[in-house]
Amino acid sequence: MAARGPAMAWSPARKVLPYTFKQGQSKVDGADPARAGCVEAVTLTSQEIWSGPQRLGNIEVRYNAECGKAWARLDPNAALINFPSDDIRVRLETFRPADGSASRIDEKFVRDRHWAGMLSTRVGCVVARGQIVIDGQASDTVQTSCAHP
Repeated sequence: MAARGPAMAWSPARKVLPYTFKQGQSKVDGADPARAGCVEAVTLTSQEIWSGPQRLGNIEVRYNAECGKAWARLDPNAALINFPSDDIRVRLETFRPADGSASRIDEKFVRDRHWAGMLSTRVGCVVARGQIVIDGQASDTVQTSCAHP
């Protein structure tokens, strides 16, 4: 069994929403933006994620105005996509400080973008938090500024 690395320092969420990813789902908090038809989006803010001296990509807050939702996304760079290990995990969280709501993922890296569930921006700004674990070694936890469209 692959090493999972140390636990990520998740936000102090009061409510962790289930990450739902059924095809054709509604645009509710916690929903997968792609399957809810909200994937066409803009990046509101971004933070680089590093492991030691190596940049692995960006943690972003993505936003779709029509859906009124934002979510955390990992946009990996070539160094991470082509990393020679199969033991890579992605931990992402979309967090809304105004009411303490969060949507989280902790999953195997698929050599492409990853994202957590959406949260409405009508309630307040949204933060993206993330960490990458390679061969049991965790990067620092990265957090964007709180973004609101």
